[in-house]
Amino acid sequence: PDAHGPQPLEPALVEIRKHSGAIGGDGDDGCVLRGSVVGGEFTCVVRIAPGRGCTRQDYTRQEWREKNEKPYNEKNARLVHRVWGASPHPARREPSGTRMRALPMKTIYMFTLNSTIKTATADLEKSIKALIPVKKELKIWQPGRSEHTAALALKAALDTQIAGFKKQIADAQRLKKNPEVLRRHGIREAVEHTAKYGMDLRRADSVTCLVNDTPGGEIEADTGNTKNWNYYAKSCRFPKIEHDITVTVDPDWDKQVQNRGLEFLGGMLTLAARPAHKGHHRKALELAAKFDIDLFEAVWMRKGRGFQVTTENGFIAVKRTSLGLIPSTAYHSTTSAMGAVEGSHRKFQNIDHLPLEIRDVPADAVATWADADGVGACHSGVKNWCNLVGIDHTVASVPLINVVRGYYLKPAPEAKAIILRVLKSCPRKAA
Repeated sequence: PDAHGPQPLEPALVEIRKHSGAIGGDGDDGCVLRGSVVGGEFTCVVRIAPGRGCTRQDYTRQEWREKNEKPYNEKNARLVHRVWGASPHPARREPSGTRMRALPMKTIYMFTLNSTIKTATADLEKSIKALIPVKKELKIWQPGRSEHTAALALKAALDTQIAGFKKQIADAQRLKKNPEVLRRHGIREAVEHTAKYGMDLRRADSVTCLVNDTPGGEIEADTGNTKNWNYYAKSCRFPKIEHDITVTVDPDWDKQVQNRGLEFLGGMLTLAARPAHKGHHRKALELAAKFDIDLFEAVWMRKGRGFQVTTENGFIAVKRTSLGLIPSTAYHSTTSAMGAVEGSHRKFQNIDHLPLEIRDVPADAVATWADADGVGACHSGVKNWCNLVGIDHTVASVPLINVVRGYYLKPAPEAKAIILRVLKSCPRKAA
């Protein structure tokens, strides 16, 4: 608004004309004729319901809000923003002169739609069956009798129910073809498949992926442990422990993680990733550019014992390779970006891409955390791999033969590098 007097709002009026019907006595068929701002108050002249009286009324901001029956529906919220320069909702206030963002879409799960269709179809069949005797009653009784009136009312109620169930089924079937619903369903399938078969969690009671409604939501992975006393026989004195794994990701997981090839790195599932901030990690990014390494701020899921999972956040440095079976080497660091870049470079230098030869393993050879650090393996990845193959990573050292057996059970480039390092330093024959 200009303090010197009324100013025309031509751009605003053009937008209002585009949304004919947003302002009006009943919210329909309204058309703005002119408008101006005086002392910070918007005043416009609208023609209400053309063809039905064509009355003219003057509205101020407060009068428009009081007059309109639904001033804050989606259509009018956008209009108020364009005319008065602010969102009507304080929590979603936008800077002046910017276009209001599109309202976010709530995540709709495919299993919910299938359940809705199944339930509505069953209810529809029941209503149709219940309608058959009602129609017979209408043929038996004469109009005007109480029985005929009751049957007529019941038929009207059943017709309303049938129409409602048909609408539910049609809406659910239409949503199943919605591109956004299909895209988010693809995210759920990809995350659940990676967790089940990449991290060996397929034997858990359930693995469920939830997708946030909007980016920037809470990202986590956890295991819910519940006691089921009804699983075993009543004579059993202990319950069955059910492990339900829940993974929550953002709706842009496919763009930020999957399309970059970051979904499964070092045996761990990446939940979120974005390029590291240049202002906060300038030195690490300079070193990463020197070694041709990509640096990301990320959140990932690490496997614990059994079906337990934990969420870690930090940095992932990815080095793209041309080794065929090993397309990339990644280093996870929960402390520093520089440590992730240096670790990824060390890991790439120590990877032997040739197949591990069949050889005798010394009986007294052991692998320690020093060997893992020497080949550039990140601690998160080593712990995750040990839990996958059943090696206790809390002890100071483990027999090398156990590492070899674990490698053939679950091949990992880090494990192979550790085996080769120990064999080079301990070339004795097995006892």
